[in-house]
Amino acid sequence: MCGGCLSAVGLFRGDRLSLGGLRDTGEEGAQLVGVLVAQIGEEPCFEFAPTAATDAASFDRHIAVNTRAPFLLVGALAPGMVRRGQGSIVLVGSSAARMPAPVGAAYGASKAGVEILTRYWATEFGPSGVRVNAVSPGPVHTEGTSAMLGEHTAVLDRTNARGRAGDPNEIADIVSFLVGPASSYVNGSILFADGGELSALPG
Repeated sequence: MCGGCLSAVGLFRGDRLSLGGLRDTGEEGAQLVGVLVAQIGEEPCFEFAPTAATDAASFDRHIAVNTRAPFLLVGALAPGMVRRGQGSIVLVGSSAARMPAPVGAAYGASKAGVEILTRYWATEFGPSGVRVNAVSPGPVHTEGTSAMLGEHTAVLDRTNARGRAGDPNEIADIVSFLVGPASSYVNGSILFADGGELSALPG
């Protein structure tokens, strides 16, 4: 977002050449980015598989999409924010990082990486006026979850204290808060939007 303009950039698994192009766009591009929302994913975005059934290629794909790609993206764009002394970065995690299940360990681990990167970057860039936070959604009704679950999508509505899955617009509203002036004192925070899913965990 620069001077009132909003841009969405498509990258393929954190490809270095694509990110290099962002770096080299100069004052008309990367150097003027003031807000970065790193929503990165692909289909299938989550594989329902136990550890023994998850091969190295699947594990590497989860890490490449969910951890490596935002790492490279922030590495490309954060320096411009630091030079200007202001900026806001929002990453998108998942409640799977904090709510282990019998399947999906690779996905959960890759999203746990997003949480720790959020805290590291808040510490690294915060003194320069750049805030870094994350929103961590629970189950949300999307085209992706519909494709994965098919006729069983209703199961998402039984996973939390709210009694329903989230709507993408609800997550977008949280992102808007995190990038806006109302959250100017919020840095290094993971905001959970899960309808109370994590509240059922012991401790």
